[in-house]
Amino acid sequence: MKATLQYLIFKRSLKQEIKLDNQIDKKGQKENTEKASQSPEILNLMTVDQEHVLEMYFGIIETTSGILILAIALYLIYLKIGSSVLTGIYVMIGALFFNMILTIFLGVIFQVTLKRKDERVQLTKDVLSGIKNIKYFGWQQIFENKISLLRQKEQKSLLQVRIMFALVTMFWSSISYILLYTFLIKYVDDDNSIQQTNVFTIIALFGYLTQPLSSLPWAVSSIIQSFVSFNRINQFVNSEVCLIDRNSQIQEDNDFAIEIINKKFDWSFKNRLDKDQHFNEIDQDQLKKNDIENQSDINLNEELKSRLVENHESSQINNVNSEKNNFEIYIPSLKIKKGTLNFIIGEIGSGKSSLLLAVLGEMNEQNLPYNLYESSQSYESYLQTQGQNKIILGGKISYVSQNHWLQNKSIRDNILFGKEHDEQWYNICLDACQLLEDLNSFKNRDQKLVGPDGSNLSGGQKQRIAICRAVYSKSNIYLFDDIFSSLDIHVADQIYEKVIQQILINQLKCTVLFVTSHYKIIQQSDASQNIIYIEKGIITLDKDIIANYLSKSESFLSQNILSNSLSKEKLSSIQNQNNFKFQIKSNKQFLKEEEEKIDDNEKDDVEEKREKGNIKWETYLTYLKSLGLILFLLFVLLEITAQASFILIDFWLKDQSQDINDRQLSFLNDYFHGFRNTFTFLILANLAFQFFKMLIYVFSTQKSCCMLFKNLNQSIMRSKMKFFDENPSGRIINRVSEDLIQVDQALPFILLILITQISTTLWYAIGICIQLPWIILLFFIGFFMTFRIQKNFKVANREIKRLLTVNEGKLLNQIQESCKGLIIIRAFSQQKQMLQNYLDCLYNYSKSYLLSQGLQAWIMIRLLMINSLILGFIVITAIFFIFFQLTTYFSTVSMCLTYAMTISAVFCELIFSFFNLEQILVSVERLRQYFDNYQEQPEIKICEQDTQPITQSSIKKSKQIKHTIINDIPAFYSEDNRENYHLIFDNVFLSYDKQDYHQVQKNEVQVEYPVSFALKGLSFKIKKGEKVAFYGRTGSGKTSVLNALFNLYQIEKGNIYIENRNIKLLSINELRSKLSIIPQFGFVYEGTLLNNLDPLNQMQKEDILQILNQSQLNIKGCLQDTHFNSKQNNLNENEDSNNNNNVNLDLQIQQSGQNLSNGEKQIINFFRILLQKADIVCLDEATSNMDPHADKLLHKHLFEFSKNKTLIVIAHRLENIKNFDRVFVMDSGNIVEQGHIDQLIQHENGFFSHLKETL
Repeated sequence: MKATLQYLIFKRSLKQEIKLDNQIDKKGQKENTEKASQSPEILNLMTVDQEHVLEMYFGIIETTSGILILAIALYLIYLKIGSSVLTGIYVMIGALFFNMILTIFLGVIFQVTLKRKDERVQLTKDVLSGIKNIKYFGWQQIFENKISLLRQKEQKSLLQVRIMFALVTMFWSSISYILLYTFLIKYVDDDNSIQQTNVFTIIALFGYLTQPLSSLPWAVSSIIQSFVSFNRINQFVNSEVCLIDRNSQIQEDNDFAIEIINKKFDWSFKNRLDKDQHFNEIDQDQLKKNDIENQSDINLNEELKSRLVENHESSQINNVNSEKNNFEIYIPSLKIKKGTLNFIIGEIGSGKSSLLLAVLGEMNEQNLPYNLYESSQSYESYLQTQGQNKIILGGKISYVSQNHWLQNKSIRDNILFGKEHDEQWYNICLDACQLLEDLNSFKNRDQKLVGPDGSNLSGGQKQRIAICRAVYSKSNIYLFDDIFSSLDIHVADQIYEKVIQQILINQLKCTVLFVTSHYKIIQQSDASQNIIYIEKGIITLDKDIIANYLSKSESFLSQNILSNSLSKEKLSSIQNQNNFKFQIKSNKQFLKEEEEKIDDNEKDDVEEKREKGNIKWETYLTYLKSLGLILFLLFVLLEITAQASFILIDFWLKDQSQDINDRQLSFLNDYFHGFRNTFTFLILANLAFQFFKMLIYVFSTQKSCCMLFKNLNQSIMRSKMKFFDENPSGRIINRVSEDLIQVDQALPFILLILITQISTTLWYAIGICIQLPWIILLFFIGFFMTFRIQKNFKVANREIKRLLTVNEGKLLNQIQESCKGLIIIRAFSQQKQMLQNYLDCLYNYSKSYLLSQGLQAWIMIRLLMINSLILGFIVITAIFFIFFQLTTYFSTVSMCLTYAMTISAVFCELIFSFFNLEQILVSVERLRQYFDNYQEQPEIKICEQDTQPITQSSIKKSKQIKHTIINDIPAFYSEDNRENYHLIFDNVFLSYDKQDYHQVQKNEVQVEYPVSFALKGLSFKIKKGEKVAFYGRTGSGKTSVLNALFNLYQIEKGNIYIENRNIKLLSINELRSKLSIIPQFGFVYEGTLLNNLDPLNQMQKEDILQILNQSQLNIKGCLQDTHFNSKQNNLNENEDSNNNNNVNLDLQIQQSGQNLSNGEKQIINFFRILLQKADIVCLDEATSNMDPHADKLLHKHLFEFSKNKTLIVIAHRLENIKNFDRVFVMDSGNIVEQGHIDQLIQHENGFFSHLKETL
């Protein structure tokens, strides 16, 4: 019955778990963009909080059964010793009251612990999303320390929890004997004799009190924790949501594709009626009615615009001190005709992307205040129409964002995105999106698995797949958000012509809203096309304003997007025509040998590693070392001593119930002068053992948590980039959340329980064997039967636990992936498809969970049967002794029966505790997997790390890494004029395949696995102070140059020299301190702007302000106006201006930089290089998300800043190409053209040949 009850509880818990998971996932898909992006909070809800809610079932059952057992046992004790039981009841009530106070405090501290855990996991998520940039900056140690600081706060709360747990455990482990002490002392003081009653009957009844008295506090505590977690889940489920269709409707028969009238959008999802009412109270006599004829699709009255500007500035002033800047979009009238191409332009932070998100329904939508209303209706009519205006959409929408989001699936699955496969249309889309050449370069073509966050694809490849996904969907409305920012000029031109013009506009007659910073496209389009200019959240179609804005860019007229992108064959022919300043070494034989090693066994899919077989002794040893072997042994010794003191009390009480002449422990009474004093001493001695035992327990388990997390944090932060390429962030988050919570809480608890149960069982068995020696044979038989049964169970249980953790990782990764792409999912109306994917993962997880609980019930039935047989045999033996009067003292029989019942109760729990320990040790095993990651050690030479891979385990085995001398690595470049060059690439090969398993010997690569090369014998030289740019088709290897330079990936062959020193002879810190970079995607984390610029706080705030203000880079949006409450509206190009207040270093950047645009993040990266003193400055498409005005100004100051520095730029745009001393054109991992742009445009059929007429 017990096993059946437990299984039913498990089954009910599983149903509740599935229900909670489903509710949280559905809620997550409806959550507003800001909250949904907080995926670590969602993951915590679905792991830690959900488990605590499920424990409520066990807590309620344990509480109910515990109260019933207490009532029955106390009644039977009352029948035995009468009114003496009242004193013990008073003590028990006081103990319960004391415990209730502790559990209340425990619940409060536990809630604080969860919040601090959320903060740590959130920062870890931000770090994982920007880990490549962090490695570029050399900030691994900084964020390792930041995460450690948050962990220290979390551990303070955990320490408080452990202390309270220790107090409660110490008290309740001795409470039954404390109650026995009060009962018997009162009983003896009432002139009763222990010999007159069977003391072991009382002890047996107190044995029944022990279980409920010890479990009641934790049952109540688990219920409290369940309510805490339930409130967290309930708060999330009942939080404000962003319903996409809440105030929009599709009208396919309408002439307009998009129609928005008198609306305002912001990022606040709170009720703003008070603010709207403020505007409605303005004197109606001063409100001018607008009777404007719609002469164009989009129009804005000048007077209305002035009121909007005034209202917007007032709104910004009111929001300066708010926790979040509430950016607003004002749309009095927006009507987009079907089948039209509409360009959206504006400065950084003006609201271009927000306009698209408003159309998608991702922003909070409200009616405009009456004074801003674009209508001639009366005020009464305005009040009546509140809430009736709808956002009219003329069909389905497809959306392509700046931040390309792809799933961890094949390229084909990403493009289809839940749609049926139409081979003909599919091939048309691939060709139009310029993907055929890329797919042909992949071994598995469109079945290639896209890595986590698209880590195994270039930025351009990811963007084109996202475009192809949108085109394949055959929607009516297309929203493109600066989709050419990651594409080279040739591919961008081809996609514009084939995708936008030919397919979407001419063939499918779709409506396109196109946010762009490539203004040459606008110049090439028909004059009749709409241009929407956004300034400070206000849209306009005024041609004079637009012309004035476009004319500000000197590069606008000369900017060109080249047509007819060069084929691979043409680029190959160009390579033969160029005169290089130095000869590229021949590597055909090397390439041929490596490419021959590629076989059909290559796999893109990197499954999560799952150990097989027994838990390795290294795992046990890892945890024991983290506890401290000496401390652990001392803890075990004290536990054995504490249990021995209980046995001593039992034998002493048994001795007291016998005749004086037969007593063997009477010397104790003599020594302590009586029954009371002796009993008091034994109780106090037991409490002392319990105190020191729990003191060591708190210290050792806290030490273990600190050490394991330190190793885990270091292992993750110092892992090589290949690790992050192969492991989705959700998988890593699962380690630092779910597995770590097991190590923090479950493992110490189960270890304490297991050791206590082992000690209890051992001493009670010894106690029985002392009285009845031949019973030991029965114990051996039971042990043998248990061993045979558990042997089969343990193997299955362990493997299912491993499978369970892997399935849970997939489940959490699905949630993480969905949260990242929530806007895309909702734009394509794929919520049901993503929910189905989630349910599939949940189904697999539930199957493994149910199987695990079924196994628990299976082993419990067998253990209870063995236990019952042993107990039954002892009972029969006792009856036999009593019936045939084989013993004089019935206290001996009573003691054996009492111990047998105790063993019966503890034995099954002991076996289960052992199994649970092994299950939870899987979490330690999973942490150890990351300890074995190949790591970057910042202070060790790169060559030593390449030849002697370093892991956390190897560091622990040796206090100091053995430094090897590499004699065959050239320290300097061989040519005589080497001192003239600042940077030299000499025959460099780079591959992203199986980076961690390469072995380098004598500068030759012995590749153990198939590889394909991103750089193929790349060689070039750059002089100090030279400004060079790399151009080429996406996927040609441009970014790989920086990856090799920063040593993010180990080069397979060749050498790189900086200042004539081989970088292999430098440490990671030395290398990256010589370099600074503006990555393609700006990295920011939650904190102030000052923290993001100077995370180490090494510079004074005044010095930072002076450096930033000297740049005179006054950029609206990121550093002024919208986010900094500045009055300046445009880019300030006046070099004489000296405004020391134009940079607000106290700006609060939100989680993952939600309150910044991509362009603003790139500007923050530019400010970072201003604060660094590196001589080599690198840019990786660093202005791809900027409008031409910002791009021009940034490059102007960039060239001034790097006047005496070496500048390396990875670029697609052509605005500043004449400023570079040399331009390298790359294709297929090598340089095919080089020289000044004036020389390159003269090359017939060259990459820049089409610029000949314009530059």
